[in-house]
Amino acid sequence: MKRMRIMGLCLVAVFVVTALFAGSASARTLEYGKCNKVAEGTGVYGDGGCVKPGGKKNHEWAPASPTNKFKLTSLKIKETGNAVLESVSKTQIACAEQKSTDGEISNLQEVKDIIGKFGPKKLKATEPGGCEALTKKCNSAGKAAGFIDTLKLAGSPGIIKKEASPLKDIVGNELHGQTSEFLAEFECAGAPVKVKGGVITELVKKNKTLGAATIEFVAKEGKQIPEKFDCNANGEKCGAMPNEFLESKIAEGTYEQSGQTLITKQKSSPKSELRDFTP
Repeated sequence: MKRMRIMGLCLVAVFVVTALFAGSASARTLEYGKCNKVAEGTGVYGDGGCVKPGGKKNHEWAPASPTNKFKLTSLKIKETGNAVLESVSKTQIACAEQKSTDGEISNLQEVKDIIGKFGPKKLKATEPGGCEALTKKCNSAGKAAGFIDTLKLAGSPGIIKKEASPLKDIVGNELHGQTSEFLAEFECAGAPVKVKGGVITELVKKNKTLGAATIEFVAKEGKQIPEKFDCNANGEKCGAMPNEFLESKIAEGTYEQSGQTLITKQKSSPKSELRDFTP
């Protein structure tokens, strides 16, 4: 009986250790930072994305932090049409231009202080294409007709589709109001408009230090694509992540699900990277 009890304990121990190793092997982590080239043999990684330890050991990871910040700016790609916020009832708010100048990465898993500026072409009052809804000009408080600024936005990365290898994961970033549930508040011809919730964008390139990247907000008939992550940035919550989408309302109407359509080029100074790896 004693021998059987010892064998049983050994089997339990083996099972626990195996489970721990299996769990750590499948865990994923998304981090902002920069992969720096260093003298051969002095680093940890042998690739320019800092995801493959070994090799020539000529790269080292520098995580984003308050002392290793990255400034983010963006500008709508002009050949891609208007930036459009559309509700499921097909109400549209369209602007010819978009830019942002104040974004920052100063944390491993957060972007913050982003303010989107929308308006006519080149964001000049003399140009056509100011923000409109139902042929009526829209504007934020204190702004001229046709100009909308979002509130401060913040967000974090996540895994949109988890694959067998982190190198093949599809990843993205979500944005939401930094200080409240609202992303934007403005008016169109005197009618107040509020936008709340969050929006997810897919990042086409990861594990590569870049100075610029194309960011695409995709929506169809008022619904954002995608609407949820498979896993959070730490890869610890997978399979049951909540849906995340925008909602907007005009005047005293009810909130409706809404989607943002926009293709913008984001620049990082200095160059930065979203790293998807298994610790």
